[in-house]
Amino acid sequence: MIIFQIVLTLLSIACLYKLSLLVSSSEGTALLAATVYAFLPHTLVYPHLLGSEAIFVPLVVFSFYFMARYLLEQPWLSHLLLSGLMIGLATLARPVTVLWPVASSVVALLTFRSQLPFKRWFGYLLVASLPLLLWMLLMLSETGEFSMGQGSASLGSNFYTTVEFVSETLSPADRIRIKEKYLTYGARDGGERMGFGQYLRFMSEYPLDYAAHQGRAVMMFVAKSGVNKVTKSYLQLFPEALAEIDDIETRKSWRQRLEQDGLLDTFQFYYQRYSILVVAAAVAGALFAVVMAVAVYGTVLLAIKYFRGERSVSRRCMEAFICLFPWYILLASMSSQRLQSRHRAPAEFAICLLFSIGISSLYAVWQGARSRKQPQAA
Repeated sequence: MIIFQIVLTLLSIACLYKLSLLVSSSEGTALLAATVYAFLPHTLVYPHLLGSEAIFVPLVVFSFYFMARYLLEQPWLSHLLLSGLMIGLATLARPVTVLWPVASSVVALLTFRSQLPFKRWFGYLLVASLPLLLWMLLMLSETGEFSMGQGSASLGSNFYTTVEFVSETLSPADRIRIKEKYLTYGARDGGERMGFGQYLRFMSEYPLDYAAHQGRAVMMFVAKSGVNKVTKSYLQLFPEALAEIDDIETRKSWRQRLEQDGLLDTFQFYYQRYSILVVAAAVAGALFAVVMAVAVYGTVLLAIKYFRGERSVSRRCMEAFICLFPWYILLASMSSQRLQSRHRAPAEFAICLLFSIGISSLYAVWQGARSRKQPQAA
């Protein structure tokens, strides 16, 4: 299984190179995107673990690869259907992408307008939905419920636990009130659920506290590199840190400390105990924040070209998919209990491509400024 997952990851890196080449028409940009992606912590670690990301993330990359071949290379129906099949299989591993075929079809409709081949895109939607539909029919025949299966992980449980986490950052009086009004399941047994309406009422009652919680989630998405997954979890360079930093059973973890004590106090607390680990995480986080900033710059460049209509309709559609997918993953992941860097993993190939486009643009600007200075000096 590990060998199979490694092969999948290597294939996804090759597909990202081809995808980047089709989008940017630059071998240097494509090579940069594939190289940065290959050395990201999540790309290095998850193929060696028995986790859903090892299957899920390559399937997402394959889906975008076939979509790029359909839109930018050869408009064969097989490419479009393979793109739908890959994202459909990925959804079986992690349902976060369940709405992406619909979202991408809406983007295609807005981009192509009357030129959109509706029959082909209906086939794309059908094939993308088929794996999940067949699985839910199997669950219906086995359990009598038309669902993705029984388990403690669900949207309702995420809502419940999110409210619980936010309440832990409030005053004792507010915690008691929230427990009586919203957290009515008593002892945690894995069966906690909360409806969407009740979740919205909580958001309206505590908007600033909820916004602060989601702000920390965005910070995890933008600046947490995932390097601790390599140093602490996989290589176990600091085995004693696992119990203290990631004590999920009592939830006295670094994330709880961050939400209750703030970033500075949390940094100082763990720096006194695991200075090397904390410094490595801080440096990696700063570097990844730079990658994200340049990727946002690359997104702006493509967005400007999209709205100006400077490129073909097919190219604008593909570039819109690349730009929007990280935002889709961010918004979809914010429904989780506590957003972690691993939730970003399926979007990292797009982030690397946008980063390489941004770097290429900055390099071209630097080259242009340098060439203008040379005649002046002469």
